[in-house]
Amino acid sequence: MENIRELRQRLRNGTPCFGTFMTEMNSSGVVATMANCGFDFFMIDLEHGALDLSDVTRMIDVGRCRGLAPLVRVPLRSPGLFAAILDGGGEGVIVPQIRTMAEVQAAVDLTKYPPLGQRGVHLLLPHTNFNIPPDKTTFFNEANQQLATLIQIETVEALSIIDEIAATHGVDGLYIGPDDLETSMRNAGNTDPDFLMKVVADVGAACQRHEKIAAIHIPRPDMLPQLMAHGFTLFGYGAALRVFAQGVTALLDQMRQNLP
Repeated sequence: MENIRELRQRLRNGTPCFGTFMTEMNSSGVVATMANCGFDFFMIDLEHGALDLSDVTRMIDVGRCRGLAPLVRVPLRSPGLFAAILDGGGEGVIVPQIRTMAEVQAAVDLTKYPPLGQRGVHLLLPHTNFNIPPDKTTFFNEANQQLATLIQIETVEALSIIDEIAATHGVDGLYIGPDDLETSMRNAGNTDPDFLMKVVADVGAACQRHEKIAAIHIPRPDMLPQLMAHGFTLFGYGAALRVFAQGVTALLDQMRQNLP
């Protein structure tokens, strides 16, 4: 949990931290390169990504060794994955498509040890570096405090319970997903062009009230000053494949501009 502990400290200090999703690119070298380039965390996507558990545990291990906090997006429809991901060394979980407080509590139950949640116990696994802790109670308490349980705000239903989500013991932060949120709002008949910044203001205020992490998947890097003004410090951007495509496009443009 050392990486997520350090990430949390930087966030508490108001330092912006950056990461991207791993959805298609599952090479250990990609994770190592992200660390070399200066990312603070990475997010393995099990909602949309075509990754198996061997991919996930390998990427988690490389990230932890390289100083990157490994977060994993796991949908509630796959509850069996939570234990495998966390016991495999995942240091945070992002839970998508939340609509009710019952689902929020289910996310807490799946990611926190008793008495806070209902996470099962197996201690001779990667999350303990295969060393059984000498004091189990201390280990459980520290794991509950450090492991990041992030609830995605990406449905109109979640918008109506933002403060309740932020107030929930065991929820460590709220993570806005703009694309799904826009789709959900349009389906509900809301076409307000300023919807995102209104949501940012509400989520930022709720996170500040309850001392939780304010996080967002940013549509554009030039939005950072506005987002930080509302207390946001954790920023995801695109996915590794998109970052790769942008870099390749910029390189080819530069090469073509220098053709004789």
